Amino acid sequence: MEKYIFAQELPFARILIRYTLAFYTRWHKYLKALVDETHRHNLQGEPIEEITQTDKAYALEKLKHLKERYNARLKAKKVKPSKETL
Repeated sequence: MEKYIFAQELPFARILIRYTLAFYTRWHKYLKALVDETHRHNLQGEPIEEITQTDKAYALEKLKHLKERYNARLKAKKVKPSKETL
């Protein structure tokens, strides 16, 4: 994907494109799509390669980690203040 994008003449710095791709591929919706879908798609929406079981397992592990972090943040927000802070 990165090679295809860099082959285009885009008005963005390569580092910006790399940061954007990194952000997008760590997003929970992208990871969920890896688990649920069967193929990766190109920028025109055409299927280009099958998603492997290894990729699916990796995405599931990342989703589990994201969910744990999210639940920990929720739990931390619900902590009652101690008597010393009142």
